[in-house]
Amino acid sequence: MQEHEIRRGAVQMALAMLLSGTLGWFVLQSGQGVWNVVFARCVIGTLGLGLYSAWRLGSRSWGFTRISLLWCAAGGVALVGNWLLLFSAYRFCGMGLATVVYHTQPFWLVLLGRFWLGERLSAR
Repeated sequence: MQEHEIRRGAVQMALAMLLSGTLGWFVLQSGQGVWNVVFARCVIGTLGLGLYSAWRLGSRSWGFTRISLLWCAAGGVALVGNWLLLFSAYRFCGMGLATVVYHTQPFWLVLLGRFWLGERLSAR
């Protein structure tokens, strides 16, 4: 890997962590309801992804089939539900605890599956 690629990746990661790390604070400071915050996030994300896609794809086909578009829509609904629950949790248990639980929950599910349901773990 070249030096400029490593530096670029480090800057991109730092910016992503800055955005992620300040999100909860902005949610609380805005004083807005969870639904308003999630709606604004969806509007901004739609505009940003739309512009990025138009820039990257240009006049090429976007390649979605009806089924893949339905899967994307289902994923979008799940993501919006995820944000609603996360931002609601900030008001009930604090931003620090909610964020830690949010990020470690997948690991707890794997461990519960292993020890409670007897599932086998593999590297895959």
